[in-house]
Order: sequence, then C-alpha cells, then structure tokens
Amino acid sequence: MRIRLLGNYSQNPARMLVSQNYFLMGFDALDGIQVELCPLSARLCYRLNQRGVKGTLPIWQLSNKWLSRSAYRNADRVGRYLFDDGRRSLKVVIDAWDEGHVVDTRSLEWADICFKNNSWPTREYPKKVFPLIHGNGRLNPDKLQLLKGFRDHPKRHDLVYLSIMWTRPNNSYPHYHAILEHHTRTFETLASIECRSNLLAVIPKTYPDADVLPYLRRLDKAGVPWQRDWGEVSSEVLFEALASAEVVYLRPGNALCISWRMLDLMCMGACVAYDGQPFPNWPVPLEAGAHYIDCKCRLGPQFEPPPPDSYSIMRRTLEALLADSDKIARIRDNNLAYFEQHAAPAKVAAYILDTVRAHA
Repeated sequence: MRIRLLGNYSQNPARMLVSQNYFLMGFDALDGIQVELCPLSARLCYRLNQRGVKGTLPIWQLSNKWLSRSAYRNADRVGRYLFDDGRRSLKVVIDAWDEGHVVDTRSLEWADICFKNNSWPTREYPKKVFPLIHGNGRLNPDKLQLLKGFRDHPKRHDLVYLSIMWTRPNNSYPHYHAILEHHTRTFETLASIECRSNLLAVIPKTYPDADVLPYLRRLDKAGVPWQRDWGEVSSEVLFEALASAEVVYLRPGNALCISWRMLDLMCMGACVAYDGQPFPNWPVPLEAGAHYIDCKCRLGPQFEPPPPDSYSIMRRTLEALLADSDKIARIRDNNLAYFEQHAAPAKVAAYILDTVRAHA
C-alpha cells in the first residue's frame, strides 16, 4: 500500500503534522506501507524542517497560501491522504479536530472515506464517516517507551489530578465563568478527600487576572497548588506524577473530546476516574467500570455545569474506589490490554487500513 499525505491544504502545516503524527507512527510500524508527503514543495519543506533549517515552516505556509492557493484554516487538523494498492486509489481523510462535528466539510466532500477522531455515538454522520481513536500527536516512539517503563512504578499517591483549567473566550461563550466554576469545585472536592493526593491547577497566562482571581483565592483556601501555564512540568515529570497514583482523575479535552491524556494513561496502565461518561467514543468502545470509573460529574453537551449534588456523588464514588484495591487493579489491567490490542499506533493504523480495504 502506498499512502500519500497531501501537505498543501493546511494554513498551519506544523499543526497538521502534529494532528496526524500518531497515525503516521502507526503506518511506519507496519510492513509493506510506504508513506510520502506530497506535493514536492511540502516534502522539501518537511525534510528541511526535520534537519533544523530555520524558516522552512513559514515558507511552507506561504507556499500553501500563495503558490498552491489551496490552504484554509479548517484543514489545519485534518490529513488528506491518497491510499493506492496498485489496483485502485481512494481518497481518505483523518479528521483530528476535538469537536464532535466535522469541522472541515470541504475535506469530507472530497473524501471517499473519513475517519473522525471524536465522533459522538449520539450524532448522525454520513455513512462514509468512521470513528477513530483520538491519537496523541505529541507522543513519539521515545515517549511511548517512557510511558511503558512506568507500568510498574511505585504508588506514592492515592489520587492525582494535574490539569489545565480550560474554558471558552469570555466575550464569545456564555458559560465562561460556569466552566471555571466547575474546574474550581472539582479541585475543591478532590482536596476534601482524605487521602494522599497530588493536585495541581494550571491557569493559562492568557486569562485576565480579574477573571481568575476569585477562583485562585478559593484554590488557595482549599490547599490546591496552582501555577500559570505548565512552565517546567516536562513530559517526563508529568508521566512520573501520573504513574505514581493509585487513581488518576481525568476530565475531557477542550471541546468535550476524549483527552489525549487518556492514551498516555492506558499505555502506562493507570486506573482512570473520569468526571463522567465521555460524549465521544472509540471504535472499540471504552466502558464505564471496565476502563474508567464514571464519577457522574461532567459538563453537559453545551458545556452546562453539572447539578450541585454531582460533586458529592463524585466524592463518594472516588472514596469507594480508593477503598477497593481489586477494582483498581482490574481497571489497570483492562487499560493495558486495551492499549496493546486496540490503541497502540500500529493497531490504530491497522484498523484504518482494514476499514479502507473493506470500504473499497
């Protein structure tokens, strides 16, 4: 199978490559698969960038915008591919946007088959759209090996939650402060549980002080450490902190997607407590009680905050889980098995190829 990734549609080629990196790793791990970046201008810019030649990404962007004149913003997290097995060629799209809907409708119209990272089972899609695991584009082979090395890491904390307090822009989204309130109440609830916890609230530098100051005071009062942006928290430090926990608390990504962090946690074999049942799901569905514990304290589909008593339910759910070492061990084992069978890069790439062949 020859696979060509068309690199001239994105206004931000670097972002496009990150969004596709997990799947490209998977194709590279399979025998008999050739992946090539096209057209020639994109391939040259990519190779020069890999060699550290400065200025190649801006040149690539200008080439897409002014020479090919095919680039547009909605393609920034979408890969357009041509799959050719010598008998036929199929147009394949991998849509890696966090949103549950198809953001890049142009690529969808162009495609013979489309894979949607964050498809919601409750939504209707065209028949050519198939679900796909939300591949963490920041991972590489070295980081995957690092994660696997933490599988038997000693547990010095009962509960770990290190999270950025994301929200939507103040002037364009009605639930801006409601989402910040939800993040704050979540940290306050976790801090109230009597256990060995490791908590860290990360506040983006772009949030105005006047907006976040009341929430920071509440975090201080609850004894929750916080900082502006991730700073010196490297991947290695973050992975080690997550691996040191009996239970890792997790919330959805920015558009209520299944966070990239879920793949990290499954790879290292963590016991995951999710704020609530995720709205999207993967081709082999993640199941509450098997791959995560549903804490029944999630934002609504329009980012509405949960009912006030949800935080008490979350606390009781976590306290019961922390007291059940057998359940924690089962979820760990299930997540390790899921990763190796369905979520490792080569397994995801094999699923894509099998689906394309069946569709053809």
